[in-house]
Amino acid sequence: MERLFRAFWYLSVIIVFFGLVYSFAALPEFVQYLEGKEAVNKDIYFYYALAIVASSNFVLYAMARKFITSSSSLTLSNVLQSWLYALNSSLNLFFFVSLMFVMMHNSNENWNYEMLGYGIYATIGLIFICTLSLPVLIFQANNNK
Repeated sequence: MERLFRAFWYLSVIIVFFGLVYSFAALPEFVQYLEGKEAVNKDIYFYYALAIVASSNFVLYAMARKFITSSSSLTLSNVLQSWLYALNSSLNLFFFVSLMFVMMHNSNENWNYEMLGYGIYATIGLIFICTLSLPVLIFQANNNK
């Protein structure tokens, strides 16, 4: 199961970085990321978004690599490693949807934000479900000893 979560995490990293580059290309010179706030330079927005995505991926990946085991059984370290990959994947999907929202908000085109709102709610729900699953997974791994 850990390999499946790791493969999905790799895919989500590729998706979020391509989404970052795509949204950067479509943004105007000054980006407004909040209503009523002052717009920031496109480059500053890009580098802040890159730093947030890269640092969150690095931290969670480094934590997951600490739980390396050669066993394929349902041990606590395997469960924690799989959970960290799943959490990282869901965060990457949230980052991707957020980047697309900022891109659409700054676009001159007329977009239907309702569908993107469902995507934001779905990714927040996925993060919430992933977070709530940790105690259940730990309890299950401790009972399998």
